[in-house]
Amino acid sequence: MAQAPSMMSANAGALKEVLPRSITECANSKDWAQALRLLREAEHGMAALDVFSVNIAMKACSSTQHWRHSLSLLELLVNRQGQPDMITVNTALSACGRGKNWQCAVSLMLRLQSFTLQADFVSCNSVMSALAKGQQWVRTFHLLDCMLHSGPTPDVISYNSALDSLPEGTDSSELVLQLLAQMDSFHVEPSVITFNTCLRVCSSSLEVQERLLVRMRCQGPTPNVRTYNSALAACRNSGSWHQALLLLGMMHQDSLAPDVITCNTVIGACAEGRQWKWALEVLCSFDRFGLRRDLISGSSAITACSNAGQWEHALSLLWKMQREKTVLDVGAFNTAISACERSQEWEQALAVFLEMWSCNLRPDIISYNAMISACEKAQLWELALHFLVSSRAVGLESTIITSSSVISTCEKAREWKIGLQVFAELHCSALRPDDVTFNSALSACSQCTFWSHAMAVLQERQDVGLQMEQIGFDAAVMAAAQGLSVRQAVNFLDGLNKAIVQLSLTGYNALITACAATSEWQLASSFLGDLPQAMLEPDVLTHAAVITACRR
Repeated sequence: MAQAPSMMSANAGALKEVLPRSITECANSKDWAQALRLLREAEHGMAALDVFSVNIAMKACSSTQHWRHSLSLLELLVNRQGQPDMITVNTALSACGRGKNWQCAVSLMLRLQSFTLQADFVSCNSVMSALAKGQQWVRTFHLLDCMLHSGPTPDVISYNSALDSLPEGTDSSELVLQLLAQMDSFHVEPSVITFNTCLRVCSSSLEVQERLLVRMRCQGPTPNVRTYNSALAACRNSGSWHQALLLLGMMHQDSLAPDVITCNTVIGACAEGRQWKWALEVLCSFDRFGLRRDLISGSSAITACSNAGQWEHALSLLWKMQREKTVLDVGAFNTAISACERSQEWEQALAVFLEMWSCNLRPDIISYNAMISACEKAQLWELALHFLVSSRAVGLESTIITSSSVISTCEKAREWKIGLQVFAELHCSALRPDDVTFNSALSACSQCTFWSHAMAVLQERQDVGLQMEQIGFDAAVMAAAQGLSVRQAVNFLDGLNKAIVQLSLTGYNALITACAATSEWQLASSFLGDLPQAMLEPDVLTHAAVITACRR
């Protein structure tokens, strides 16, 4: 029994010697679980935990997604020994940053005084990094200000985190320029990362981005591919295709080879600017740069063609991507369908829609909406109705665009009963009719003599809080003029005139035409006399209707 303490002491000594080496091996092989297991086992055989071993285990955990274990080890060390060192705390702060948990980072920073430790560059920058990842730019700037007044003096990493915390947009551009000016005044040399972050934050301000690029090219640091990609993102967002092409040329001057992201972003900028020829030119340059076109490349080029009304080129690109075994998604097909729909090529749109099924892709509600819109332009109400029913049959949830397009298709094909039936079905769904829906329903009502339908639609429009629009008002006038006597229609309109919209020439013509049908020549003349006051010029239809009313 007398030898037991000495044996335990010997075992503890051996363990203390072997443990750091074993945990280091686990950390190097990224086996964080084994590192934790060794430390937990050693905890029972050692009077005091080896801080060095804990630090290595914490680092192994913080370099993976299991960052919370680093914080647990810190608490274990504090509970066992009460005093971590600065490396322990900084490792825990770094783990908070990787876990995007700025609250834990700030809380741990506030505990430094209780550990009789003082924040250094690593701890401050780790907290700033965590704050930046949480987009806590106000707190990040406050910490930066504290560092300026109380130390440690901020370095380029500190400023990079402060810049990274800013939200993208023009409102941040002024703050970006202020931080850069502050770096200059304190002789902190900006890095490429600094400028790349600035360019990303100022993505909606081409003027600021141009100033930053000019400074880099004149004073350094030398821009890299990521620099230009950040600047190009702003061009894509604003549709500044010309600037995007200039930046691509500047890359060539700087002997920088564009990557796939570069080319895809330029194509996207050309798509926004409807410059389909330039988009195809950049797409063709992939082979010259030794790049492989991906789904984004092809889809962006198809969008460029679609936006410019070049449906033939859009389809040619789609079929080419299919031949090249590019993995296509529903979005690429939808863009091609929309290109055909805009050019009123409903048969081509249908061919693309059917091809989706052949590629084992399931059309989404956007696909069906595009097909219904194509049917609307071709006045194919039966096919539009088929797509509406089919979308429901495959379990897709219709949008208000779906129903509005079908109602509009039926109205244009003079199938007003079907259109009003689709409108009535909206009451059984969670969809809320919008202006387009109501206008289409009112236009359908204008084709029949049941003016009460128009009145019901108008009342529902008022109930949902939508203001009257000119198209809907004209349709209501036409419905009233057909379904009522002219004087009843005028009384009906007196209530509507309290709304925001005035009677248009279309509405006056409908009323004057109704007067002609009932020989109300005096009322027709009165309507004609109202036109100058309404600042409207009578057209041929107006004069013809007045003459007909007077003759009768």
